[in-house]
Parts: sequence; structure tokens; C-alpha cells
Amino acid sequence: RVSNARWAVSAYGAAAACRLSSRDTVLCVLPLHHAAGLLVAVGGALVGSARLALPDTMPSPARGLDAGEFWSEVRRKGATVVFYAGELCRALVSAPPQPAEHNHPLRLLAGSGMRVDLWRRLVDRLGPLTIREFYASTEANLVLANVEGKPGSLGRPLPGSAEPAIAAYDFDSGDFQRDAQGFARRCRSDEAGLLLARVDDPSKSTSGARVRRDVFAQGDAWFVTRDIVRRDAGGEYWYVDRTAQLIRGPHGWISARAIEDALYGVPGVQLAIVVGLEVTPGEPAVIVATIVGDPDREWLASAVAGLRVEQRPRFVRLRERVAMTAGFRPLDAPLLAEGLDPGDPNTLHWDGKRYVSVTERA
Repeated sequence: RVSNARWAVSAYGAAAACRLSSRDTVLCVLPLHHAAGLLVAVGGALVGSARLALPDTMPSPARGLDAGEFWSEVRRKGATVVFYAGELCRALVSAPPQPAEHNHPLRLLAGSGMRVDLWRRLVDRLGPLTIREFYASTEANLVLANVEGKPGSLGRPLPGSAEPAIAAYDFDSGDFQRDAQGFARRCRSDEAGLLLARVDDPSKSTSGARVRRDVFAQGDAWFVTRDIVRRDAGGEYWYVDRTAQLIRGPHGWISARAIEDALYGVPGVQLAIVVGLEVTPGEPAVIVATIVGDPDREWLASAVAGLRVEQRPRFVRLRERVAMTAGFRPLDAPLLAEGLDPGDPNTLHWDGKRYVSVTERA
């Protein structure tokens, strides 16, 4: 459900952080049924007095973004701002270079979910283009914005946003780490923990079990985002992982995102999704990476060798495509359901030094 308050925080926050004005044209390439499309792109353009343009062909999760069509739309419609989500912009660096990349009116890309490697590749390839990264909870009025342009940062809370907090969390027990009084402990600087958003009026919340009471003090109420973040000494928030993406390793929990970030540095990798498959009940999960693209084997081996032993994917599945959400993020549920077929010729095995196929092992 979208309340007037949530719509206003998203729309006015986007307009302010992106400095939208009547001189801007916002090209909305996101689905209008998605919160980023309706609340941020459309809402931001509306309250920022900007023009709103829709592409002739809206990208879909199955089809993705066509770089040629994108630059043609940007030039033809005079777009100065484009809002993205997830891996939508990766197509702009995967496609062959085009003359229009350096002759366009676009001044700003803004959205959520851009990884550090893609941010840097976009800036290197497109030149002086500003990127604004946001974080918005899907069910709470918490909005963070990176207005300082630090790659990978979620930034700070926008005015009007719900108050954020980071609670120390015990992922084995599924509960907060508590002090002597029984209240949750707030994380220290650069300590990763569970991101919470204060709920001022719990009676109006529709999130049910996602709202926890008496967390830091008697009578308070907080919405559990299920995202793991850290806050540095300067007050900037940084994304670590989603709780659902954590993998149970031999010495504790492993971040799938950290492994994916290493894989995205390998030439030829278009998408990387890491999951943990429980082959034997009660035993640590087998780490499996699914890669869309044609990764350079030597770079891949070097990147994986640079990880801790427990982080290294035992198998790498090569695919032409994977299912995506409406927000252009890879879906890991189908990859978990797919299980593991070591005899698949498109599955590479880690032999301790490099990745080899079934035929190469034979």
C-alpha cells in the first residue's frame, strides 16, 4: 500500500536530490507499476515541474534495455534525467560503443541497486555524468540518498524520511543481540547489522510481523527491512546484503553479494548471481555462481582465488539469461529450485586453481 506520506517522501525526495526543475525532461524507462517508476520517476517529475517522457518501447525484465534505442530516445526527447533500477544500466556498458554516448543532453542517472563496478564503468565510458543512488524501503517511509557521488554508498536519510537505525543481529537465532536490560544493541561505526526504520504510529502500519516493538526502549516500534547495512564514522550508509541472500558457511554466514562483486570484475560477465545450495541437511551450503555471459577463464580463476576459501564458488553455471524482477534484479529463487547438476556441460567445477568443464575433468 502507498500512503500519501510515502508518495510525498519519494517524489519530493527524488526531486530535491536530483534538483529537478522546469529545465529538465525525465525519461521514465521503468515500469509504471513498479514503485521506482511511479513514485520516483513520475512523482519526482511532477513535483519538480519537469517534463515527463515515456519511451516508445518500455524495457521489460525479459527484454532488458536496448542501448541503441535508449540513446536514440534520450536524444530525440531531450532527456536530461533517467531513473534506473537494479541492473538496468548494465546494458549501456555491455553494448558496443556508440557515437551518441558522447553527444546527448543527459546530465543525471538516478535510482537504486547500482553496484560499484557498474558505477565506475559508466563514468569511465560516458564521461562527466552524475549518478545519484537511492535506497527506499518497499514498505516503510525510509529513504536514503547518496548526493555526494561516492560509488557504492546509500548516502544519508532525506528530510521527511523515517528515522533509520542499525541493530546488531544474531542470524543463527534470528533475533537481535541484546544488552543487559534486554534491549537491542545499536551497531558501532562500520559494524554491519540489520537496518530498521522507526514507526511513529504502529496502529497505522500494514506490515504486521515486520514491525517489532520495545526494540531499543520501552514503547518504541521499528520496521524490519531485512537488509544488512553499515554506517561509517561520517554517517554514510553502505549496503552489505539482503538477509535472504546470506549463505551458511563452515565458519559463519557468508555474503553472496561480496562474492558477486568479485565476479563482476571479470571481463565477459554480464550478470552474476550467487546462491548457497544445501546438498546435505545440516552441513554448510555449497556455493554456486550463475553467470550470464562468457567470462574470461583466467580472470575468473584469479578473482575467485582472491576470495577467502569459504567464499569460493565450487561450481559456476553459465547461462544465456536468467529471470529478472520488475525492478531489473536477478531472481535467485529459480536458481535455487534448479538444484545442481555436476554433469551439465555448461557447469564449471573449481579444482583448486581454475574452473574446468566436465569434459576437461575427464
